[in-house]
Parts: sequence; C-alpha cells; structure tokens
Amino acid sequence: MFERGTMFWREDDKKIIVVLNDTLRTWSAYDDTWSSALPEDTCPGVSLAGIKPKRGFGKVWCEQASVRAKIGAATSPEQGPYLGSLQRFERGEMFTGPEGGLVYVLFNDGKWE
Repeated sequence: MFERGTMFWREDDKKIIVVLNDTLRTWSAYDDTWSSALPEDTCPGVSLAGIKPKRGFGKVWCEQASVRAKIGAATSPEQGPYLGSLQRFERGEMFTGPEGGLVYVLFNDGKWE
C-alpha cells in the first residue's frame, strides 16, 4: 500500500501493476526487471520520511519518476505472496487483491474500478 495507490506483483507475466487512487482511477504496468543479484534498495539516492519500497516495487518506484510522484511513499512494508484469482477479457482483466477479496477491474484503456 502507498499514500495514493497500490502496487501488485504478477508472477505469471513478471509485471508490476500500479493502481492509482487518482480522480481518473488510472493504472499502468511495468516489466519486473529486478533480480536477486540487485540490492533490495534499488534507489539509494532517494531518501524519504516514509517507507521506501524494495525489490521490484522499489525499482519501478525509483526508475519511473512519474510513478513515484503520483503514488507517494509506501505506507506499509511489502506483503506477499498472495494468491488471487485472475480472469482476462477482451477489454481488460479482473483480479482479486489481498484486501479480503476486493476485486480490481483493469480496463485496456488504463482505467480501473
């Protein structure tokens, strides 16, 4: 969980999904390029008062300045793994989050519900 959104790691396609709690309810996906050969803190030059994301989340957060600016600092340590259901559709996909079965609907146009 972050100040203004959530990140999810998708093991099946090695993607990190960024879901923003902005007024437009937007989301984006990034390749997970972090590996265990890299340090957990992939953004040592950035310091903040909140919790800094680690591993793949941290790499996306560090390398994508727009993601960092929009989502803010982490509000809790990384959690996982979680097992959720996923269903793909012609115009998007749905999956359950770890928050007690909340269902996320991601549309191909970058919006979510």
